Amino acid sequence: MKYFGIFLFILLGLSSCKKSGIIQHRLKFTNATIDEGSGKTSEDSVYTQFGPLVTTLTPYMFKSKLNILAYQDNLESAGSNSSTHMISYIDGHDNDPNYQIYLDVDFSNNQEVTAEPILYGNDLRDGVYEQDEVTMNYFMFMPYYYYQEVELPIGYQNVFLQNLASDAVTYDAGTNRLLLKCNEIRLLDMLYPENLRPSGIVFGGTDSTYIHNPQGLPDVSGCPFAGPICNRPFIRSHRYSPIIVTMPNGGETIEMFSTISFTPDNLIQVYAGSDGLSYTSDDVFVYAPRYWERVVARLEIR
Repeated sequence: MKYFGIFLFILLGLSSCKKSGIIQHRLKFTNATIDEGSGKTSEDSVYTQFGPLVTTLTPYMFKSKLNILAYQDNLESAGSNSSTHMISYIDGHDNDPNYQIYLDVDFSNNQEVTAEPILYGNDLRDGVYEQDEVTMNYFMFMPYYYYQEVELPIGYQNVFLQNLASDAVTYDAGTNRLLLKCNEIRLLDMLYPENLRPSGIVFGGTDSTYIHNPQGLPDVSGCPFAGPICNRPFIRSHRYSPIIVTMPNGGETIEMFSTISFTPDNLIQVYAGSDGLSYTSDDVFVYAPRYWERVVARLEIR
């Protein structure tokens, strides 16, 4: 009986140490297509309110500043006392300089970074969850802004473009190129009022891609975020496959490898405007319809 007690003590001790392994996190941002059909705009996917389509443009540089990048198992907002498990790569403590509140990423350069995320949930211990398995059903992606650089047709060199900021378009005499360098604001102004621009993407839990709460009503149903952000439109996307993350045992190391793609091919569409004439001041530069479908997320466990 004495030996059985010793055995039971050792067994309990081993069990209590089970969830003390290591989870490493690596993120890759790319402009490559990682899902069939992602990032492609069909020929008939055009607007009808801006006149004839003149051309489409592909940025040679596409970056973003992100303020939400996280995995969750439930849609409910996560916290230290919540049953929702959340792995967040950006923390929202904007009043504390020790926290990273934004993440600068470069989709055009196949950027890879090692991350140290913040984990939320009520069963955390030594950087892992006590729960043996956690299924990450949702992926949250919210950019603070997109930034692009793209070459414009040289025919616009001496045209004042009403749709674009005057200081965003520059002529490079050395290469004879006309360049547009700007955030996405000008390219969305003609599509959405500022308070109705889609604020981010929630991947998973749906079989289609659509704008949730397009009118920006005070409706928090189906919103995984906290605070007034739920009063703005955001995207629900099916371009994500949930994956089970098995917590590592003591001495074991696993890697959560995330690939986030934004395919910028023909991202910017140029229209002739109300006069129907190309290369005039009222030509309209906008993101292609359903531009958010170009964002695809994939999680692998290595």
